[in-house]
Amino acid sequence: VLYHVTTSADRVLSEGLLSRREVAVEHHTGLGGGDDETISFTDDPKVARGISCSSRVQKTSPTRST
Repeated sequence: VLYHVTTSADRVLSEGLLSRREVAVEHHTGLGGGDDETISFTDDPKVARGISCSSRVQKTSPTRST
């Protein structure tokens, strides 16, 4: 089993998985790092859960100004 975490589930379901280059060219977005010709996966459900939780926290956390 392989896991992939995304913040664009609807887009992945409609368009399929895209490489980092394809995402950047078509949508000017992308998370993480790595080679432009790759798609990130993990075989560890704990790692996938951690990435998912982290992306939700960052997406929903209010910005604080000091």
